[in-house]
Amino acid sequence: MRRIVLFHCCFFLFSVTVFARVGVVQSKDGKVLEGHIRLSSNGVTVINATLGSSVTIAPDNLSDLYFDPRLESKADLLSQRSRSHDPDREPWQAEDIGSVKSAGSVDVASDLFRVRSVGTNIAGHSDAFHFVYRPCGGNCEIVARVVNVQPHARSKAGIMIRESLSADSANVFFGLAGREGGTFQHRDGTGEDTLMESMPEVFVPYWLRLKRSGEAFTASVSRNGTRWVRCRSISLPMTENVWIGLAAAAGQEQIAGIATMDNIRQDVVVPHTTFIPQLHLQSGSVVVGPILTSDSGSFSINSFPFSVPASTVSHVLFRWLPFRYTTQIATGTPGLLLTSGQFVEGSFNRLDQDRITLSSVLFGLKSFDAQTDVVALVFRRPFAETPLRNVIVLVNGTTLCVTNSRFENNEIFFNEESLGPCKVGMPELLWLRGGDYRR
Repeated sequence: MRRIVLFHCCFFLFSVTVFARVGVVQSKDGKVLEGHIRLSSNGVTVINATLGSSVTIAPDNLSDLYFDPRLESKADLLSQRSRSHDPDREPWQAEDIGSVKSAGSVDVASDLFRVRSVGTNIAGHSDAFHFVYRPCGGNCEIVARVVNVQPHARSKAGIMIRESLSADSANVFFGLAGREGGTFQHRDGTGEDTLMESMPEVFVPYWLRLKRSGEAFTASVSRNGTRWVRCRSISLPMTENVWIGLAAAAGQEQIAGIATMDNIRQDVVVPHTTFIPQLHLQSGSVVVGPILTSDSGSFSINSFPFSVPASTVSHVLFRWLPFRYTTQIATGTPGLLLTSGQFVEGSFNRLDQDRITLSSVLFGLKSFDAQTDVVALVFRRPFAETPLRNVIVLVNGTTLCVTNSRFENNEIFFNEESLGPCKVGMPELLWLRGGDYRR
């Protein structure tokens, strides 16, 4: 009987170690526990397989719970995930497209992609190159810095959105050639000729961005990855499901071409800077994430599962707010704070494809570039101080002030004043604080 009990205990500890996350729990009565975490209606269970211990902290005795990302396993290099922390994100794949003399390859180390190809070119009616890609449905965007392209003058490397993996597929390619500068090119239909535009002013090393929004494809460049300039845009119908990634061609069959690229980011929306937009709600919560679309009614945020009503938003930050402008935001006057320091009073109309449209007495109906021109979009005064609530911080930086929290099946259910009833899975949690958790 004892062996059976011990066996089940060890199996339980092993299964928790495999499927739970590592965290630190502090109770109201002063206990500090570290181990693998499980959330249930009984509270927070902390499993320490090394010590063979299992301790459950009741919900009304929980003070803090923190998940330590340093102790959690990292994804395979070719399965890197974006900042959106999307558990359904497809891993990177790699293969040769078209006819090549020998197989290409890709090596990844510390976010540096080294793509080897013996493919002759990405041009004409059919292509021959090495492709590092993942599937993407609908709108999508990719950013990469091309560090080096060698050895042939016609060797090229860059970013691509492709309708299929056949050699003659419709595609849009934005890249750099070894000695000929940049190239923006597209094949508008299967088997058609490739149209090319040279961009001699763009050279290695340079940052490239390619974005699909419906039938619109837009290419942008940057010297430093922070300030971007749109340089080409076309309309090209493609199927809903496409392939997006890195493309490299040697330019000849005899010698392999090696292209080095880094700072690869791919998502539905890739922020133009390291700052991720922040929606400050009147409830005191702050929702962080790239804004997909917005109108006067609501905001849709990438990687955030809930639509945010515009009527609950105090202001939206598109970059860090300099201290000298905090008073301007605090007044709650509706309008836009521009990077020049000018404040344009007006009513928000919509945000689409990084363009904010504002209706104002000064400009009438005018659009502004959210990535380069805008510091903040103001709707109303910030939230008033309210009694202390529980705080939930997600891995993407979103901070939620909540009430009526409870645990069940490794999820936390709660009420957020602006969003209403919500639930979040344990993989999205970073930190919990407060004492209003219930059984």
